Amino acid sequence: MTRAPASLPTKARPQDTDRQDALDTAARHAHRLVRAYGWLHVLTEPGRDPRPAPPLLTDDQRRTASVRAAAEATDRVATLRAGLSAAPAGAVPLRLDLVATRLATVRAVAGLAARLAVAGVVPFGEPVTEQNLTYVVDWIAGDGGPRSWAAPAAGPAYRRGVLADVDDARLVDQAATALRGAAERARQAAGIVEEAIAPYPNQPCPACRRRSLQIDATLPAERYWTVRCISAACRCTGPGCPCDQPVRIEGRGHVWAYADLPRLALAQQRIRLTHPVRSAATGHGGWPNRRRGDR
Repeated sequence: MTRAPASLPTKARPQDTDRQDALDTAARHAHRLVRAYGWLHVLTEPGRDPRPAPPLLTDDQRRTASVRAAAEATDRVATLRAGLSAAPAGAVPLRLDLVATRLATVRAVAGLAARLAVAGVVPFGEPVTEQNLTYVVDWIAGDGGPRSWAAPAAGPAYRRGVLADVDDARLVDQAATALRGAAERARQAAGIVEEAIAPYPNQPCPACRRRSLQIDATLPAERYWTVRCISAACRCTGPGCPCDQPVRIEGRGHVWAYADLPRLALAQQRIRLTHPVRSAATGHGGWPNRRRGDR
């Protein structure tokens, strides 16, 4: 069987395309995990819930508070009997579910770090704990600190982690899946309902012309926001692709920097002039015929 060459100037091998997509996904979910994990700490500690308390508690809220207080008392007694120190009593009961989620998050990230070490990646160098978890996530997917920023020649800047040096696309995809699962569990436990990934309205994709654009505003700085076409069939065709990207790689999904939207709008205008929509091209209610004076 003929193998693809090691490097192609404008055409990427399918496994390289899948690997880069998985790297982008891993970085996105790593950032979501770091933010949600911070909320787990804030909401767990008594008296530090930043959400304003309702003026009147409903019956369901009273029952929930009673259950949490009873669980806290039971856990304190069991902990003392086991010879361990117990958390001090507080006006706000400990969110034991959040404590469990924090520990589960540490185990998930530690398992991922161990899997990468077995695959030949240089180990992090110390055990994964609650105190250094964000640094480990930064080490894996490059999403925890400014020291890991790496700006490519074209397109938006991304943080660089050890996953960027992993050649196995399947391992990168498994890492992205693990980070996504940990992020979703942490966000659900913390009650985070807002979502920074949403459809980009009123503008079709310049390449496939479907209304399938999605804006990703996960990262805090606007200069790192991206606009992606989520259609699985929308792939770059190389130098002649209408995506209007400065670097066009055949087989890659289409992603634009948010700052490129003015240029993307110009590409849309060119498409409308050269490829009119079907109602304008074939007629809707006989309008093109009337415009030509045939009616």
